[in-house]
Amino acid sequence: MSELTHRPNAELVRPSRRPAHDYSVAGYTPDGYDIVDYIHRSTHQIWDEKFIGKIYDYYLPRAIVHTSDGDIYGRDQVIRLTTIRQAAFPDTRDYIEDVIWSGNEEAGWKTSMRWTYM
Repeated sequence: MSELTHRPNAELVRPSRRPAHDYSVAGYTPDGYDIVDYIHRSTHQIWDEKFIGKIYDYYLPRAIVHTSDGDIYGRDQVIRLTTIRQAAFPDTRDYIEDVIWSGNEEAGWKTSMRWTYM
């Protein structure tokens, strides 16, 4: 099991967390956080801190998100469904269990994560 299992995102985004990989995200922070930390931080901002507007920063307009409930097409649909979920379950917390990725700073990243909503 991953070291991240069952730890809330808030515990994983403390400033003391340093890059574990040599996969920094260009322009993200001057500290060069790695892609896994980037996923944790962006997920925490959007769903735990309820900054839905951050979806505009992290998702392309034509993004496709694959979920266990089916595919979501487009950033606007991600925002719509996030708003509905947060209104229905305002105390939800997200636990990222694992992150996988491919890509690089120049070409961009494709990422996937296994997470649980509590």
